[in-house]
Amino acid sequence: RAKALKPSRIDVAQKAAQQFFADKPQRLQVGLVTVAGTAALAQAPTEDRDLLLKAIDYLPLQYGSALGTGILVALEAMLPGSGIDAQKIINESAENGSARNPSTAGQSLDDKKSATPPTGQARQMAIVLMSDGQSNMGPELKQMADLAATHQVKIYTVGIGTTEGDVVQLQGRRMRVKLEDEALKKIS
Repeated sequence: RAKALKPSRIDVAQKAAQQFFADKPQRLQVGLVTVAGTAALAQAPTEDRDLLLKAIDYLPLQYGSALGTGILVALEAMLPGSGIDAQKIINESAENGSARNPSTAGQSLDDKKSATPPTGQARQMAIVLMSDGQSNMGPELKQMADLAATHQVKIYTVGIGTTEGDVVQLQGRRMRVKLEDEALKKIS
């Protein structure tokens, strides 16, 4: 809802997402993970551009920004069979205040062996994280980026917003939202 960018931050983000894959090869699979107080797979990786456009058009506006959870949900969708159990990591993060051990984060919490990076196709996978850079909920953002690196998944970041930000009212709360580009640079 921030108006620091015209017509609004969400409109700019939607247009940027649409432009991202407009010129990409049709065989490129693209998925969409939405991030608010938690993250959800809005569209599983697909080559169907119409499905992606519809998912982007209907992005919900909600309170919070769980960027680490977003990366985690994206990894789980991209790497089935890798042992990444997003729900277990999210639950552990909530119980402990944040993911405590990045060397074991991302593997099944029932499996005490170290995470093994996948080979082959995973090297061609990437996450494009479009955000205002503020992460205030869920597993620690840097640890989830380290998990992506462990699985040889690159993360590219796109900042949406301004460093001055804007004050928005959402669900009875007023807050300043601004681009925290340093966090995005660290992830990238």
